[in-house]
Amino acid sequence: MEVTSIGQISQTAGNAGLMERTNEIQREDFLSLLTAQLKYQDPLAPVNNVDFMSQTAQFNMLEQIIGLNEKFESLSKLNDYAYANNLIGRKVNVVDAEGYRFEGVVDKVEILEGEPFLVIEEYSIPLDWIASIEPEVPEGQTAEQTEPEV
Repeated sequence: MEVTSIGQISQTAGNAGLMERTNEIQREDFLSLLTAQLKYQDPLAPVNNVDFMSQTAQFNMLEQIIGLNEKFESLSKLNDYAYANNLIGRKVNVVDAEGYRFEGVVDKVEILEGEPFLVIEEYSIPLDWIASIEPEVPEGQTAEQTEPEV
C-alpha cells in the first residue's frame, strides 16, 4: 500500500486554504513528535545529540519558511493595493464571471474583505476581471495626439 505524505497531498490539492491548514498541521505534528520522542526515549539509549540538533534545525527552518511565506503574502497584497490605486482615473475593459464585457473609468478603490476592488459607476469590480487597460492620455490631448507618427 502506497502512503502519500501530507506535503504531496497539499501540492496536488491546489487549494490555498488547504495549504495553510497543512502547514499548520505539519508544525504542530512536528512539535508533538519531537516532544513525544524526548518524553518516551530509552534512558539507556537516549537520542543522539546530532539527530536532536538536526531535528531542531529542521524545525527552525520550517518556522523561517512559514514566516517568509507570510511576508510574501503581505507583500503581494500591498502590490495589489498599489496596482488598484494606479488605475484610478484610467479607462479599463472588464469581463465579468459570466463573460459579459463592459468598460468604464475607475472612480475609486475600495477594500472588501481585505481585497482591493475597483469602483466603476458604483459597481465594485475585482482586479481579476480586468481584461485590458487603456493608455493614459495626458490632460489637454486626445488619444490621436499621443500616437507616434509613422
